[in-house]
Amino acid sequence: TQSSWTLILNSNLTLWGSDGYQESEDVVRMDVKPMMMADKVESMRISVENISKDGASIVLAWDNMSAALPFSVESDAQVAKNMEKALNDAFRANRNAAEYYADKGDFERAIKHIDMAIEMNSESWYTQWIKAQILAESGDKKKAIKQAEMAVEMGDKYYESVGRPFGYKAGIEETIASWKAKK
Repeated sequence: TQSSWTLILNSNLTLWGSDGYQESEDVVRMDVKPMMMADKVESMRISVENISKDGASIVLAWDNMSAALPFSVESDAQVAKNMEKALNDAFRANRNAAEYYADKGDFERAIKHIDMAIEMNSESWYTQWIKAQILAESGDKKKAIKQAEMAVEMGDKYYESVGRPFGYKAGIEETIASWKAKK
């Protein structure tokens, strides 16, 4: 029994045993004190134990010995990051809800959600285009045409700024023309 073990987590997942091992690929290298266990473990066991919101321990057990590699996580910072991302992406959830309700013929709810999406991200030409389609499906072709023309204008501006062609433009303009023909 040694008084200290060196536990290593290595990033190279293709190794078999120690052949080809390179210390430079270590993610974590930590000296830990092994502990005697009351019960023997026949096959090596690796488990995650002592789990809390702030971390846990990776525990290796074999025969009558175990060693723990504690780790911590910045859960509060990660939660804040995840919430920020979810709130920033909420416009997409509202846009998706709008499309869902429009498909179901519930245009009142569809307009409510697409307007919320636009309020959250007024720069999205695609969201403007979705609103145009909802307006057309609800029977308001006049507003749909204005909305679609705004989507084209915004799309032109966006794709010009990124130096790429506006691939959806022709299809949108074709749809606008068909709406104008049916007015």
